[in-house]
Amino acid sequence: MYSDNKVCNQKLGDISSVTVIGYGVGGMGEAIAYNIFYMFFIFFLTSVAGINPAIAGTISLVAVLWDGITDPLVGHFSDNFKGNKHGKRVPFILYSCIPLGITVFLLFNDINMSLAGKAIYFTVVNILFWLFFTLTDIPYISLASELTNDYDIRTKLRTSTTLFSNIGAMLVASGIVVFVDYITANNTEIYAWKLVGLLMGILTSIAFLVVALCIKGKEHRNSVYEKRKNVERKLNIAKEYCSLLKIKQYRIVVYMAFLMNLMIGISASSLMYFYIYSCKFDNIEISKVMFWPMVIYVICAIPVGKIATKFGKKLGMLFGSIFILISYMIKCVLPLTFANIVASNIINMIGNTAFWILIYAMNYDIVEIDEFKSGTRRDGKLVSLNSFLMKAGVALGMWLTGITLSLANFNPDTANTDKFASQMKLIAAGIPVVLSILMILACCLYRVDKNKFNALKKSLELKRQGKEYFTKGFDDIL
Repeated sequence: MYSDNKVCNQKLGDISSVTVIGYGVGGMGEAIAYNIFYMFFIFFLTSVAGINPAIAGTISLVAVLWDGITDPLVGHFSDNFKGNKHGKRVPFILYSCIPLGITVFLLFNDINMSLAGKAIYFTVVNILFWLFFTLTDIPYISLASELTNDYDIRTKLRTSTTLFSNIGAMLVASGIVVFVDYITANNTEIYAWKLVGLLMGILTSIAFLVVALCIKGKEHRNSVYEKRKNVERKLNIAKEYCSLLKIKQYRIVVYMAFLMNLMIGISASSLMYFYIYSCKFDNIEISKVMFWPMVIYVICAIPVGKIATKFGKKLGMLFGSIFILISYMIKCVLPLTFANIVASNIINMIGNTAFWILIYAMNYDIVEIDEFKSGTRRDGKLVSLNSFLMKAGVALGMWLTGITLSLANFNPDTANTDKFASQMKLIAAGIPVVLSILMILACCLYRVDKNKFNALKKSLELKRQGKEYFTKGFDDIL
């Protein structure tokens, strides 16, 4: 069974390098599944499977509506699962990661049937993909707040995750286009994408299996879990999730997460169209323009994590958002040359790295605020609601891209016009400028810092022991 040590007694030495690295490897599986879907799924449906863009966008939106049910349920069940010999969250990862890999393969497996039949097939597979992604990813992300309650070590865990996530994202962004190009020299494009789905599915499953093997038995149990059972009998799931949104600092975190992922959904799903029709790049140029920024993406993870640890999560997120804004401004204002796009992407990668390190690290700090206010620890629910709103943002962005492509009467054979190029530039760069400005404004409202968090932890421990406590020094984050 998982450890009976109290979370509040954890020290820096409790988190070994093996644990930090082993936990971080899951970021690769998360990034591969996440990025291959958002970057290539709509492109695959429209350009390979021959599905109408509006229908392709709607398929993604339907899956997220289903995810609106599964995310809260998985968060709830993983919070209340008693655990077994592997731990409390690890069993979810262990038993779901292989089906997740299979669905990654099925997403890019075109089948010989009518367009209506294909729409049904990809809708079902999309729903299954998000179900198993949720069953794997929500417990995976929730693990970090139970491995430690240290403000800085949580950033360290997310830095490790982001490092491996960046490696996975680089593999997807810069490798898939070249791989498809190479395979289609002697085979069909459909066959090439099947191989892509197979390889990415295998890597996704392996990455999460590494997490399960490295983390099993290392989760820490808190006595608050036992107290929570009595509280939850009085609350239904819907009321619990509504109560989480009453925490102001959490509302700010999920708002930033939604805005960022709406931006990702729009820009990522329109990226291939932007490169092909607005920038006039061929496949080799697309691969190159995505490769070098991804190298920076991998290299900058540890330095960005250290900077965020030194200056705090709010400043780290603020400067990351400013970098993202600058990157899209370059695409809007400057000529769409190879050099300008590479520069824009490098700046964007630095901002993205800061976001993915810090957004869940911020989320973890809300766990103690929630416990202080409600007397319960709801790590899984806090993560699952945040995760759902992220997915909703991306799906909404993908749907908007699909609708726009449909309204523009997109056809791969006739889309090479100045009008369509301008439309893709507006979608891939113009709209993200507005969203990144809103991100910056939201970040300015965030109030949690290291000093306030540590003061909260001291008072929380007194509260757990039934002793007198004070809120001086951190009352504004409650």
